[in-house]
Amino acid sequence: MVRLAPRRWIRLAVLIVVGPAPEVRGACNTIPPAIQPFRSAAGAVDRPFAGPGDWVELSGDACRLPDGFPGNADQYDLAVAFIPSRPAPPSVVVLTPEACEDGAVQGRLASCRGELPRGARVVCRTLRLTPPVADLEKPRGRQSLRFRFPDTDELVGMLSDDLTLTGPAAIGVVQRGARLPCGALASGCTDTTGALACIATLYAEGTCAREPHTRFSGFTALPPANDYAALCTQPAFPDGPCTGAAGGSARLAVDASGNLLIPVDWSGVLVRQDEVPVPRLLRASTVLEAFSGVLGTLRVPGSEFLESFSPEGRSLPPLFQQQVDLAAGGDVFRLFGSADAPYTVLRVNRRAVRGRCSGGTRACGADFECPVGETCARYLACDAARTTGDRAPAPPIPSPSVTQVTEESMERARPPRARRATPGRERDCRATRGPIAQPSDRRPRRAFRGCGPARPTTTVREPSAVRGCST
Repeated sequence: MVRLAPRRWIRLAVLIVVGPAPEVRGACNTIPPAIQPFRSAAGAVDRPFAGPGDWVELSGDACRLPDGFPGNADQYDLAVAFIPSRPAPPSVVVLTPEACEDGAVQGRLASCRGELPRGARVVCRTLRLTPPVADLEKPRGRQSLRFRFPDTDELVGMLSDDLTLTGPAAIGVVQRGARLPCGALASGCTDTTGALACIATLYAEGTCAREPHTRFSGFTALPPANDYAALCTQPAFPDGPCTGAAGGSARLAVDASGNLLIPVDWSGVLVRQDEVPVPRLLRASTVLEAFSGVLGTLRVPGSEFLESFSPEGRSLPPLFQQQVDLAAGGDVFRLFGSADAPYTVLRVNRRAVRGRCSGGTRACGADFECPVGETCARYLACDAARTTGDRAPAPPIPSPSVTQVTEESMERARPPRARRATPGRERDCRATRGPIAQPSDRRPRRAFRGCGPARPTTTVREPSAVRGCST
């Protein structure tokens, strides 16, 4: 189980650039044609997360919005709701081509406030429509809508401190001048009344049923990317690219499933040879407490709890793992990895998926990895798998009463109530409950309380690949 103290950011001890590694391929971005949208309650989105200023593209889907967004971009109003993980009023940013001071716009803002709980904030931003500084546009040849994700720096802390609203978010679209779907957004798009498009929880492709997405539970607002060159300490400038000092802070977000999302800008430390990026080895460490006031730093149970994604949410195969430093006496949490892309999003998973063939002797990620006649039973786990070769970990095969995922269960909707992880792990889970780090909106969050209940989750894996889960 990944544990983290309730902080607004990760306090770093030291970040080091080790050097180029031509034999290792790291955080490469995906090829554009491979990018596919993520389906939600009404419409689809081209990425599962976005930070301030990022372009977000909304499109139609065959289930609820087959025609997409016809007409010009200035025919639409948008709203983005930032939804706290704990019971608290949301914050809504309304994006419109009209002047926010206009009387009609003010009336729609007032109606929006009336649909939200007491204490909710509603602010308005006027969208620019003229390049090169446009905030809203229609991509050529597609019935989709692109907008810049809003910067909420002025709503959190001090102005220009780069602390923004982060975490679960919902995006709504209506015809320009129509009533804003603030109630639908506050509900996480469980009710899409009045919205042309409503993006929050993400669903699996290939069906119109509300099957949870296998990797991302919902759309997440990210903080501004962390500049690695400004955080790393060795080699120091002018001999190297690093300009940071020990004790720097890294911004992060916590998604609806309790996973940590850390956006990183690597451009200041990238190495190129003949215009081809060469992976650079990197190392970071922190003395962050696993729980506030309790001795012991953050620990990641295994490599499957660590993942890296492109800006569009596509899984990347970098070198990204935890390092054990025996000399530090267990008081320092270290990560080691590589990068050759300018921007990626690192994820520390709350839980990981385990799989065992029905014969009971082989670890697996899908049925085709099992011997003929056997199936792969997958379940959620709190700790790292201990395997020798292709042997499965020691716990017994999960029974039908245990949270698990089979090929049959992928074809039917998940039950509304959550299920617990493997009974053999439950004792460890209860012993490690506690809050997770607060994202940079400075609101107390308890999205991650140990290894408690979670919905069944599936993973889609290639042979021998290792993936995490988003439960």
